[in-house]
Order: sequence, then structure tokens, then C-alpha cells
Amino acid sequence: MAIAFQARVVIMDEPTAALAVNEVGKVLDLIIGLKQRGITIVIISHRMDDIFYVRDRAIALYHGANLAEAEPGDTTRGEVIGWIMGTKHNTAGLAHDQVR
Repeated sequence: MAIAFQARVVIMDEPTAALAVNEVGKVLDLIIGLKQRGITIVIISHRMDDIFYVRDRAIALYHGANLAEAEPGDTTRGEVIGWIMGTKHNTAGLAHDQVR
């Protein structure tokens, strides 16, 4: 649809939330294909694996303001989750980081 209307920006809100693993891969491949065509994709998602697979940058909004952002390699999943939770400078004690 985005290509048919020559969209330059596509916003996706939780595009993989209700999908099985096989369908998730198809959506992520579609996102990469759109990026390769020069289309800007904004993804709103809580699925960090999906975000880290396709991202060029991670940005976290908190209470409507840009709390933090980083380029690939400059942040971790735990740090981004901390941003989302509003704990930008206090991520060391998050429970998900303790799982091995």
C-alpha cells in the first residue's frame, strides 16, 4: 500500500504484536524492503528483538518528550527498556537483565 501511494513515511504501531514467528519474519523483511526503497519507517513496539533487527536508531518518548535516542551499537536492549520505563540512568537493577 505504501508503495502504491508513493509514501515517504510509514508509521507502524505494534506491527508484529499479534503474529506468529513465521509472520513476524515476513513483516520485518517488508520493513527492510521499504527502507531499501528510501521510505522512512517509524515503528512503535515493545518487542525489542524486532526493533533491534530493523532499526537505524532507537528513540524513547516518555510522557510525550524525547527521553533518549541512540544509533545502532551505542545502546543495549536493557538500556532502551529502561528508557521506556522512565529509568534512563538506573537500568542496572532491572529484573530482565538478571535472567541468564
